[in-house]
Amino acid sequence: MMFIATMAFSRIYNGVHTYNQVLSGLVWGFVIYYTFCHVIYYEICRFMNNVKSKGATNLYWNMFT
Repeated sequence: MMFIATMAFSRIYNGVHTYNQVLSGLVWGFVIYYTFCHVIYYEICRFMNNVKSKGATNLYWNMFT
């Protein structure tokens, strides 16, 4: 957490970005993190549980193949 704050402050201090650009980058980073770590992880786990409950015949001969 301290590394993120230091990096954000250094971007503003060196004049590379303004404070609103740094804050919007932090918000977008959190949104992407939350999406991948919670929403997509849940979908992957649900898919894996569905695959585990099916037999080999159902997996090889389904209606989409």
